[in-house]
Order: sequence, then structure tokens, then C-alpha cells
Amino acid sequence: MAFTKKLQTSNSISNLNNLYFNFKSLIPGWIIVFSLFILMDASVLMIRPLATEFDFIVYILSAGMTMLGMYGLELMRRALPGWFGRAYVWIISVAIGFILVQSLAVYSQFGQYTNASMMQFVINNPEYLKSFLRIYLLNANIVFFLAFCLIISWFWNWKLRKKKKYRLWKNFAGSLSLLVIFLIILNQINYGMKDKSYTADVSLYLAAKKVGHNDLHGLHSAAKLNVNPFINADSLNIILFINESFGKHAFPGMKGIHSMPFLHSLLENNPDQYLYFKRGYTNSGSTDVSTPSILNGVAPWEGSKKIHEMPFFWDWCKAAGMQTILVSAQSFEWAKFIDFYLSPGPDSHLTADETNEKFTNDTGIDEMFSMTAFCDSIAAMPADKNFAAVYMSNALHIPYQISSEYFDGEGDFESRYQQSSWLLDRTYRFFFEKFSQDPRFENTLIIITADHGDTDWVLHNMVNRLYNFYEEIMNIPIIIRLPKKLIETRKALTEELRSNIGSMVSNIDILPTILDILNAGNASKELTSKFSGLSLTKGIDPGRVSIALNTNDIRMWDNEGFGIFMNDWRFVYSDIEKAALYDISIDTLQQNNIWGKAEPQVRDKIESIIDSVFHLKRMYVKKAG
Repeated sequence: MAFTKKLQTSNSISNLNNLYFNFKSLIPGWIIVFSLFILMDASVLMIRPLATEFDFIVYILSAGMTMLGMYGLELMRRALPGWFGRAYVWIISVAIGFILVQSLAVYSQFGQYTNASMMQFVINNPEYLKSFLRIYLLNANIVFFLAFCLIISWFWNWKLRKKKKYRLWKNFAGSLSLLVIFLIILNQINYGMKDKSYTADVSLYLAAKKVGHNDLHGLHSAAKLNVNPFINADSLNIILFINESFGKHAFPGMKGIHSMPFLHSLLENNPDQYLYFKRGYTNSGSTDVSTPSILNGVAPWEGSKKIHEMPFFWDWCKAAGMQTILVSAQSFEWAKFIDFYLSPGPDSHLTADETNEKFTNDTGIDEMFSMTAFCDSIAAMPADKNFAAVYMSNALHIPYQISSEYFDGEGDFESRYQQSSWLLDRTYRFFFEKFSQDPRFENTLIIITADHGDTDWVLHNMVNRLYNFYEEIMNIPIIIRLPKKLIETRKALTEELRSNIGSMVSNIDILPTILDILNAGNASKELTSKFSGLSLTKGIDPGRVSIALNTNDIRMWDNEGFGIFMNDWRFVYSDIEKAALYDISIDTLQQNNIWGKAEPQVRDKIESIIDSVFHLKRMYVKKAG
């Protein structure tokens, strides 16, 4: 009886082995890999809404392209002997694994796979490729990645039981022929089926084919227009904080939760000194477009020549005999910030690249380290000389810095974005507690703003931040801390500032406001007349219009859009969602698009604004309405 059971078990194992080897002989390994690839690719498309149109026929054709490409790779494998073939398969497996991981990361943010502008951005800014590797692969994830690559390699290296012998030249010829066919079809897809959803690999190939076509070369070093010397009559010091991704969901908070208690306490306990402009707006959701508008007052819809020739905040302050400094937790290796901002730049500077600190959050170092260095830099300045300082934070940049090795603990929030805003708030507490002990504190004007907003709780997830012009990205905090001496000696100016708290204000207003407070205008009227922004020390028209866009003379992207904000109207356009109009007085979350039924005078006003600005007119398609 026992012998019979053993025999039955042996027969079962034998049957399973036969089934396994029959399966191997029927289905080549590369077909299994192709099937897994398509299964995972299709799964990725379900993570979030598609930003590109999904056409089932186009996607099937794209999958056919993937299959054709993999068969070409298989023919090349068959042409290679022994371990050369196995090494070749391992290289292919790593490439396939990387394509899937990279595509998953890109799709989760953009709702589409890699396109030409994304690829061009990485080519121009290799720091972002390093950042991607640090975040997604060069950590514990590498174990899972390598295991996945081994599985792909194991499947692909299956040998057919009845392997047909090919001559070497036939395999090479077959592989090259398929490559030619692949490129011909790819070219037809490029011209005949634009803006559709393809498989991850085909999207990558199309991006590579088109890369370089719209490279504007971005920011660069340039000679600045001369600022005439002037006197800092009130002997003010100025500190300008430019916070990365600091939006309305960080301050005042998201879903009624205050994740920045220290900044809130400053406003609540010092209402006479701290002015909070709740209707503050960025002029761009892209850092390399928005920060120039803050520092030189040039609107992003203006020309590249003006963006490059207008003097920076520190150039004006140098003309007043002030010491100038810049500290940034961000890398300046990307977007040619080093060339644009630091040639010659402020008197001294310390960016993330100039420290020995490791990158902890995207292309930024630990926020607390940078803030400590900023405080030390201010303390080291001569006590008998006024200073102007700029600090650029990075903590709120995706994927968000939520802890620091320089202090214990972290915020107790479900949202990573709010965890990060809590950390940023703690660095502000450190700064104010330390600098308030400095005698120069009482005579220092402090301005806190953002390059743009962000959130990990996106209502409008069809569009990425780079072409999202809704309140969740565009509405940013602008906070001004007035020195007591200024309040006492220039009451009319400070009262005018206070009267504009409820007005619509913008990042391009910051430099004109600072220069008015410094009395710089009379010395260089020709320069100040070039500003598109308004000084907040003067009355602001209640019907004032603010504009935001992310693509201009220095920056292009495959998908584009813009926003027009006036009174309670919010006009939002992108080539993904087309035109939309919201009345935020009754629709705060911007869920009810009323563009199709808007009053003629409202439509005419918005379209007249679009027609008056080249880049808006270029992007806008009237049939979209």
C-alpha cells in the first residue's frame, strides 16, 4: 500500500514536470515577459485618471509595437552564444525593469508616461535623474527591483525543447529588419496618432524621437541693467523667504488642520506687525519660471531678454550699500540657476551644492541644516552695516521631507505634505527664536512667500502641478513682517500696506513693494517703470487681474496651460482639460465649470486678456469653450 502511494506521488511529480516542460516548449520565455509587461503596464494606467486620451485600438497597436520590439530583442539573443546571450538578457531585464519603475513614478505624478519635454528636462538637469535613483532605487527598493529583474531574466532565458537552429547572420538580419520596421511604424504613430496613451516603452521611444525639438536652453548668465545708488533712509534690513511648494494646504492648513502652529502664532499674537495677504497668487507653478518673477519683478509672460537683463533683489540692495546673502536648501545645479542667479550674484551664497550635506529630499538637503547655516551667515555679517538676505527652502518639495536628523520627532499627520509643513514650521521657529535675540531684528523687514503651492490631497488630479492653475496650486501665502520703527515713522505707508490685505496680490508685487519701502524708485525711475507688478504700499484696484503660466520664452512643456484670476472669477485653461471658469465665492473647490454658460461680458473680458498676452493667445484654442 505504501509502495502504491509512493508510486502515485512519483507519477504526480512526473506529470507536473511533463506539464512544466510542455508549457516551456509551447510558449517562449520572451512571450511570458511581454505578457507580464503589458499586464503591469495596463495596471499602472489605473492608478489615476489619464491625462491623455485612451483609445483602445491605439493602445493595442502600441502593445503590438512592444511585442515586435521584444521579438527583435529575442532574435538578437538567439544570435549570441552561451553566456553572452545570458548577459545580454540580464541587460534587457534591467532595462525593462527600469522602464516600468520610471514609468510608474512619472505616471503617478503626471497621469501619462514620459514625453519629450520630460526627457529634455532630465537631459538638461541630470540632477533629477540622480534624485530619481535616490528616491526609487538606491535604497531598500533595490532588493525588489533586482528580484524583479531576475524573474524577467529567468523567464526570457527559457530554452525551447525543440529549438530550431538559426544561422548567426539570419538572426542578426532578422533583428535589424524588425528594428527598421519598428522605426517606420513609430514614425507613423508620431504623426498619425498624437496625444494618445501608448505603452510605457513606446512612449519612451516617441519621447526620444522628439527630444530636442523644443529645447529653449532656458536660463543663462547675462549682464544686468545698472541700478543707480540710493540711500536706505530707514536703515532697514530685509529678509526674503522663498518657500518651495508652500501653498494654501500648508498654510493655513488642509481640511482645517493647522500644521504650522508657530507661524500661526506669530500672526495671531502680533497683528500690528505681521500682515497676511490671503489672496496671494503665484505667477507660475514652475520654480524656474516663478522665482525670477519674485527676485527681479519680471512677469513670466514677458520676453527672455527682459527676464535676463532686469536686476535682482540683491543688485538693488547692493546699490543701497547693503551686504547681500543667499542660502538655499535646494541644488542650483538644475535649470542653470548657478549661471542665472550667481553670476555674479549676492556678496555671499551657500546652496545645497556648496555644502558637504547629503541630499535628503529630491534635490535638496536637510532643511534644518540650511536654516542653521542661514542664521549663522546673518550673525557673521558686520553689525554696522545693513543686510539683505534670501532664503530658499526645499522641505515641501515632493516627496516631502518629513523628519530631520537635527532634531527629534515629527508631526503627527496623515498627510506627508502636512508632515513636511510641520517640519518647515519648526525651522521657522528656530530662526525667529535665534534671530529675535539679535539687536538688528527690530529693524528688519521680513517677507515670506512661495514659488508656488502644492499638496498631496489634489482635487483636480487630471492635471499635474506643471499645468494645474487651480487654487490648490496657485493660491499661496504672502506674509510681511513690519519693523516697529517703520510703523512709527511711516504710518501712511504701513497703513496702505494694511489696507491691501484683502486685495489680490502677486509674487511680481514683492520687489516693487520692497523698493518702495527702501525709497529706491527715484534713483532708477526708468527701471522701476518696467515692473508689471504693483507696490503694495499703494492702492490696488479691486478689479486687478493676475495671470499665471508655466511655459514661456525660457520654458516649454508638452502640455501647457494658464490661469487668469480677477475678483472671484477663476479662468483655468490647459490643453488637457480645455477651458473652465469658476466663481469661487460660491464654488470654493472649483467643481462647477460655468464657462459654457458665462455672461457675454465675462467671456469677452477674459478673451480680451488672452488676446493681449502672446503666450496665452498661443496656447488658447477658442473651440475648446
